[in-house]
Amino acid sequence: MRVDIVGAGPAGLGLAIQLLHGANGSSPNVHIWERAPAPHSTPCGEGILDTHLALIPGVDHGHHVRSRIRQVRVDGPAPPTLILRCRASVLNREAWIPALAHKAQNLGATIHWSKGVSAAGVAHLPGDVVVGADGPSSRVAQFLHAPRQMVPALQAHVNAPAQDPASLTFVWRPDEGMEYGWVFPRGDGASVGLLGPHGPENRRRVLTLAKRQGLDASGASFQAWPIPVGGRLVQRGRYCLVGDAAGAANPLTKAGIAPGLLQASMLARLILEGRADQFQRRFRTSMLWPARAEAAWDALRRRGPEMWKRAPWPSRSALALTGGAVRRLALATILRNGFRPGLVRDYARVAVGLRDAVRYGW
Repeated sequence: MRVDIVGAGPAGLGLAIQLLHGANGSSPNVHIWERAPAPHSTPCGEGILDTHLALIPGVDHGHHVRSRIRQVRVDGPAPPTLILRCRASVLNREAWIPALAHKAQNLGATIHWSKGVSAAGVAHLPGDVVVGADGPSSRVAQFLHAPRQMVPALQAHVNAPAQDPASLTFVWRPDEGMEYGWVFPRGDGASVGLLGPHGPENRRRVLTLAKRQGLDASGASFQAWPIPVGGRLVQRGRYCLVGDAAGAANPLTKAGIAPGLLQASMLARLILEGRADQFQRRFRTSMLWPARAEAAWDALRRRGPEMWKRAPWPSRSALALTGGAVRRLALATILRNGFRPGLVRDYARVAVGLRDAVRYGW
């Protein structure tokens, strides 16, 4: 079997490594088509759970870590701050992606550098399976007419260490025009960003967020990029999509690395089992995209900052939430706010969504 992968980013290289690692004489013939002349990184927060890094076997990821993370903080417009315990890493993608490319080649993948594939050229690739892993501007997605929503993001690299180098911080301050922001430690620096277009007002908000976190943002360099979300079509015939090409970013957190690797892992298993044609069905029934929790989160935000203050958030890790814990959360909501079925439903969905958002990547 031949597999053609368009794009040598984390999802495409992760798929190739999983297809070829540990194969016993029956590994597919893997070709990767990349328009860049060499491995390269793109703008990204670079955070990922250690369990997701483990999806790519045979790579010493520890050599490419900027910061080790032990918890995620979710800061709203008023206390309390929700703490989610986890084990995660902030990667140095400039070194990590070349290491993935080197591993894929050592396992037998053929990488065609400086060989971009146009939307029209997708149909001429000879693979039994053709995989689009070519990012937000995916030519394979264009060929399939796969709809996705593009969410703009703006991020600054700050040359000052984070106050807490073992914590990721997510921020929701709608009263300040910040629907979603983040602070990721990067060794001797930090990444500070928010969802929104590149412009003077959002640059000011990013610098304000950095200052609030005790970071000196003088001389910060800015990056802007689109985050594809809401993808629903990931497979048609022999053609498949993974990662940003599929619009696979987590709808709650807009993270893309972990969902892309989880998708690649799912597709690799199906290809090796000769069932790649079931990828679309498996995708639709998976828990990688807690869309209902996203809708609930939006509903709570529309109720205003007061809802955050009155939210009975769990004091323990959302990773440990169980059905019983969600029922207790619903009961606490009733006691605090009176019986309002829509509010109970939304709080419960957000609690489960936060659990899954951490489990499936921020």
